[in-house]
Amino acid sequence: MVYPRPPIKEAACEVVFRENQPWDITLPAIIYSKLRESYPSRPSIGTSSFFRSRQDSVPQVVLSTVDARKQVKFGANSLVVSVLAPYNGWEEFSPRIKQALSTFIKVTEPAGIASIRLRYQNEIRIPGKSYTFSEYFTILTSVPKEVPSTFVGFHHNIMTRYKDADETTLQLIFSSVPTDETEVLVAGLDIAVSTTKVSETLQVAKIMRLVNELKIRASDAFEALITEKTRALFRDD
Repeated sequence: MVYPRPPIKEAACEVVFRENQPWDITLPAIIYSKLRESYPSRPSIGTSSFFRSRQDSVPQVVLSTVDARKQVKFGANSLVVSVLAPYNGWEEFSPRIKQALSTFIKVTEPAGIASIRLRYQNEIRIPGKSYTFSEYFTILTSVPKEVPSTFVGFHHNIMTRYKDADETTLQLIFSSVPTDETEVLVAGLDIAVSTTKVSETLQVAKIMRLVNELKIRASDAFEALITEKTRALFRDD
């Protein structure tokens, strides 16, 4: 479903490759020259902090748009394409993934793909000083009656595997987000879908079909976790 005011704070797609040859220090300059028109800012060095479960200490080259909202990060055997809010939809994000993927493969000539991960970091802002979880989310957050039930914070981290695809996993992180605003409550809902269902093929069209499958699974999960009252927050009316 497409919303006029999507809650997506950041979206990112990571592709991890199988190494074919040692990383050449000349490769970043070649990749930048081919993507410079789309990412004109001076390249910098950073880390893939959006995927902290992986190699967050490994330096990566960062290419950015002038406003730094859109980025491509790459290093030895990994590529991350990301966008910050406002998120303008899959129709805009998907071609950027395809462009960076095609360039990286042509320049680095990897042996194959090890995994693909698509992640959406959502920040849902609920007006008011309190709310009932079940009115906005289908995730159950409860405690035994002997435990105080006025929440000042919460954090759920769940990972599941799809029955129809053993190689594909879904990770959900549902948590409260600290804010100084007194009339707004903020809930974070991270959804990440990963797959190792990849072959040795490096055909970009086939890889993008896998990426699109992850997008559908992520969207289905998000819709299943929220209620109609939550959806109303993302609409203009």
